[in-house]
Amino acid sequence: MAGWRTKLLLIAGVAALAVPVAKANPILFSDSFQSSLNDGNWITLGSAQIVTDPLNSSFKAMTFATGGSGGNLFSNVIAGTSAGTYTIGFYFYANCGFTSQCGAYIGIDDPGEMWEASDDGISFPTPNVFADPSTWTWETFTFTTTDQFNVKLEDFSGSPHNAPDVVYFKDLEVVSGSSLPAPVLFPSAVPEPGSIALFSTGLLSMAGVVRKRFRRI
Repeated sequence: MAGWRTKLLLIAGVAALAVPVAKANPILFSDSFQSSLNDGNWITLGSAQIVTDPLNSSFKAMTFATGGSGGNLFSNVIAGTSAGTYTIGFYFYANCGFTSQCGAYIGIDDPGEMWEASDDGISFPTPNVFADPSTWTWETFTFTTTDQFNVKLEDFSGSPHNAPDVVYFKDLEVVSGSSLPAPVLFPSAVPEPGSIALFSTGLLSMAGVVRKRFRRI
């Protein structure tokens, strides 16, 4: 009898694993850069453009057609933000041929200009500096603001190794607090509703068989 109870518990455990786990901090802003920049997230596009992911042609990424200064891609003011602590995360890749100073900068306006992170940190210093990786790398930085804010990015024309289409971003997210785990870089296809229903039906059928056998003991 105890064996069937154990099987029931195992089935319940499998069903629980199929339920997605929510992130600890709600996402206040996000853009995967898998579709048009004219999606309501961005108020100024500059030379930003969506292109085929240089490392995986099945996906897309955001890059800049020309260098700039003072900000190139500006988001709308992010709803739900105020004075406090926040974290920005994003996947980053660079192919300027160097390990630093390709020109990637990211910051906020709250409303004062605050450049928070870059792959340069010398041409224009920033409190956070990240390397220019040869593969997609998840980067995060935490900052404090005094008011609502927007996000801005650019390929800084003043960086020594700046050039068109050399810095790439994807899966940009903003949360309150200081914790932001990396999302799946190349997500597989989401199961179709029919597949989910079939999986659930199978679990229920297994549970029914176990109950019938349990009653015969």
